[in-house]
Amino acid sequence: MNPSELPRLIFVLGAVVGCKPEATPPQGDASPWVEPDPPELVAAPEQVEFGDVEVDGAGASRAEVLQLVNAGESTLYLEALELAGGEDGVFEISLVSGVAVEPLEAGVVNLTFTPSTAGTFADTLLVRSNDPAQPVLEVPLQGTGLAPVLGAEAVDFGSTWVGCSLQQTATLGNVGNEELVITAVALTAEAEIFSLDLLLEESNGELPWTLEPGEAVEVQVGYAPLLAGSDTASLLIGSTDPVTPEATVALLGEADVHHEQTDRWELAEPGVVDILVAVDRSISPTSYLERVHEHADALVHNLLLREADFQLAATVEDDGCINGDHLFIDETFASSDAPAVVESMINWGGSYGSNSERGFMLLEAAVGASSVGGCNEGLVRDDAALHLVLVSDEAEQSVNNYSYYVSLFQSLKADPAQVVIHAIGGDYPGGCYSAHAFTGAYEATVATGGQFLSICATDWDASMETLALATTSWVDPRKFELSDWPVLATLTVTVDGVPVTSGWTYNPTDNSVEFDEGQEPAPGSVVELTYATYADCGE
Repeated sequence: MNPSELPRLIFVLGAVVGCKPEATPPQGDASPWVEPDPPELVAAPEQVEFGDVEVDGAGASRAEVLQLVNAGESTLYLEALELAGGEDGVFEISLVSGVAVEPLEAGVVNLTFTPSTAGTFADTLLVRSNDPAQPVLEVPLQGTGLAPVLGAEAVDFGSTWVGCSLQQTATLGNVGNEELVITAVALTAEAEIFSLDLLLEESNGELPWTLEPGEAVEVQVGYAPLLAGSDTASLLIGSTDPVTPEATVALLGEADVHHEQTDRWELAEPGVVDILVAVDRSISPTSYLERVHEHADALVHNLLLREADFQLAATVEDDGCINGDHLFIDETFASSDAPAVVESMINWGGSYGSNSERGFMLLEAAVGASSVGGCNEGLVRDDAALHLVLVSDEAEQSVNNYSYYVSLFQSLKADPAQVVIHAIGGDYPGGCYSAHAFTGAYEATVATGGQFLSICATDWDASMETLALATTSWVDPRKFELSDWPVLATLTVTVDGVPVTSGWTYNPTDNSVEFDEGQEPAPGSVVELTYATYADCGE
């Protein structure tokens, strides 16, 4: 019966009962009147069994007929029909006939069983009538739904740190009473956050998976949060469950940042710098020396781009005096003039001195001759940073250890950080091509934070650009190395407090942010890189 029809039925039954006639003796009959026996309600059958019904998801049902028989001698009035369990749609009732049932007649009730899923369902039909001996007759109803049923619970990963990953098991079982076939398992979220290992072929085999009642399979799901907050996703399960052929299994996770790091750089304005290059004039093959000469313009060009107040000179003589007509190259020179000036300073073809492979001693002599009255007077200025560059294809062979010369040169300045040593030589520690490892010079670059460049490099223009950046005390405005490894999705870049969302890329090779050409921050800018760092995921 449609639930909306039941109140009307009760109303009708009540109306009938309300106007039923009183039993009165017959008129005009001399024989004595005998009051008839009361009505007696009997259900046939006493219990309604619907048996098994295949659940198909489309409302498959089975109907049965119940006879409500009046076994008494007076009219039976059916006052109400209702289900003890309430109207839930599994059992439905409708009265076909017999609101008032005469003796030895029956009212007919249609009953329908529509199982919603697998399992045994039971309820009780309550029949209210004017049967004085049994005002409420109880008729048990029972039926069984047959179906495969997919059973799966939500997977809650709990809390973890951004950058960590967790694994959980999702169990997919058959909680029905017929064979279940799982045909598909898919993830509805991005794989970067949640992941699914569908294979597990050793235990599950390949899809489809067939499960008997009570059987289950397990699949591995992963959670690797990229940002702080709550994350949700679902597994989409396709199966032969007739009620829910496409079911979802919720995946839940919470993440927080273990530590947030900010790396900060203040890009210096162009400064005052003196650059003194000690060149081993005995370099063999001479192609190395040719590179120093030919690429001098690239060095000067990049120095001019930095708009620094610089003085650049090259020294090769034991007495430290700079050769040629110019003591130094400065910002008043055109870069195209640099090769000729450097060539005269190197005095290519001149005789080798005893300090040709002793770069530190060449520098010591040149710096010493820069005082008042010396041949290099004015080469080294009191207010300028001092950057020293050694060039050779041999190991450094000065009479003292590199640390002696580092201390010596740093003593010339009130702030030792104003003295930086750079080198162009054979790769450390194995050398390259025909160049030996530039030991001694390499250690000095490490001690002072200078640049070490390979003399065997094929792109000397790039090396000169690197040297120009280093000697003008600038942070490379295009490349910033992070102090820790970032959770990449959390990395943000700001320049002077303004977020920069394009024009840069993250390079995982050296853990740096590199700005595109033409997008680099201007001198004087403040660059900040903020990011979450990885936690110890075992904690």
